[in-house]
Amino acid sequence: MIRPYPESLTATALLGTARSTTPLSGLHTATAATALDGEPAPTLLAAAALESVFLAGASAPTTGAIPAPAPDDPRPLLPAAAAARLRSLLVVDSPLLPEWFDAAAGFRSPPEMLVEVLGAAVRPTPHRERLVALAGPRGQWLAARNLDWAALRDPDPSDDEDWRHGTPAVRRRWFAALRRSDPAAATSRLSAAWRSENADSRAALVSELAVGIGPDDEPLLEQALDDRSRRVRQAAAGLLRQLPHSAYGQRMARRLREWIEVADGVVTAALPDRLDDAAGRDGLDDRTARRPDVVLTLAVQAAPLSVWPEIGVTPEDLPHLTVAEPFRSELEHAWSAAVAAQRDPAWAVALLRREGTVAAPVAAHVPRDVVVAHLLATPDGVLPDASLLEALPAPWPHDVTAAVLRAVYASRDQTARVRHPVDLLGHRAPFEFESVLSDAATRTGDLDRLALFAAAADILTHRRHLHEELT
Repeated sequence: MIRPYPESLTATALLGTARSTTPLSGLHTATAATALDGEPAPTLLAAAALESVFLAGASAPTTGAIPAPAPDDPRPLLPAAAAARLRSLLVVDSPLLPEWFDAAAGFRSPPEMLVEVLGAAVRPTPHRERLVALAGPRGQWLAARNLDWAALRDPDPSDDEDWRHGTPAVRRRWFAALRRSDPAAATSRLSAAWRSENADSRAALVSELAVGIGPDDEPLLEQALDDRSRRVRQAAAGLLRQLPHSAYGQRMARRLREWIEVADGVVTAALPDRLDDAAGRDGLDDRTARRPDVVLTLAVQAAPLSVWPEIGVTPEDLPHLTVAEPFRSELEHAWSAAVAAQRDPAWAVALLRREGTVAAPVAAHVPRDVVVAHLLATPDGVLPDASLLEALPAPWPHDVTAAVLRAVYASRDQTARVRHPVDLLGHRAPFEFESVLSDAATRTGDLDRLALFAAAADILTHRRHLHEELT
């Protein structure tokens, strides 16, 4: 319903300000209206506007201070062509977005695009942090003035108001920001507040220690192993498994020395029927103890790889050893998890030589020259190892690219099996292979493969333009 203006304003407007004075004292907004200064007609319109705001919102207008301008952002401005490409990539949630953000690191968003960037960041997206970084300090200035963007604001670790008085979610965000800027200070803050936090908060805050985890966190995590809450204990044990050289890792190593034996090239695991209380404290409790395979997996993942030569397993020996049942697959899986977590290239190569292939988390730690040599040794007519292809960043060497292209083109496998390596060609091949991929599309007689090669060539073209626009 439209509320009527006071009759005094209406009468003055009808008669005209030359024949009637503007009565302001009877308005709801009289205090603000009487402060207006100017000619009668503009004053009447301004008074009507003030009264309209009050009638619509039932709130009298007040005079606010003009905020300080946004801080300067010294980074170079994102080129117009690159900004236009970002818009198009965001619309379709393109798989090229990670590469675009990597290439655009160090640029700032154009001012006229800040609202779009923040709007994209506030929606569910895996690229939120990259979008917020692109918006920079001016984006933070805007987010502070729009409640819809409040979740995009970076908490100030130097101001602990949110930590002392915020909701659980706000406190966790502040703690995460402190953890990113000063891991030791975050651990100290949580240690001091430990007894005053409830179980849900302890579990949530402990999980934030995963960022920058290191030896300084060990005392608090050991304390958390004795917590009354199972969730807190599980969170602490999970993080301690990322510290293989901690006391926790050494306790797991001691158990492996007791449980595993190597004789005549055979690795045998024999777990006790009942675990002691110390094992229960380390997360190998009654629930996991019912599954010896789970117990063994957790122990291998947590122990430092340096324990295995003491047991009789070296990286050089690993390709030639046999693992006895019933734990063969579990032990091999656990080795892979430990190698991926500890990022050990020697053990990654040993697993590759043992199995002939490795999962992607292990392949990421195989040295580049070994990856290239393994791919080039792929027999004719066989598709190259998918995990190793994934582990080889762009741009691929020309000989690897050519080998993959030949293998895919000659493969008689179903199209579904060649889809992934062809897609990788589009995302990893050197830009000079655009014409080669286009030519492959015109030469194949299979319409499905034609579409795959054409799509890969198109992706390669987009990638080339993407990088050219940012240089």
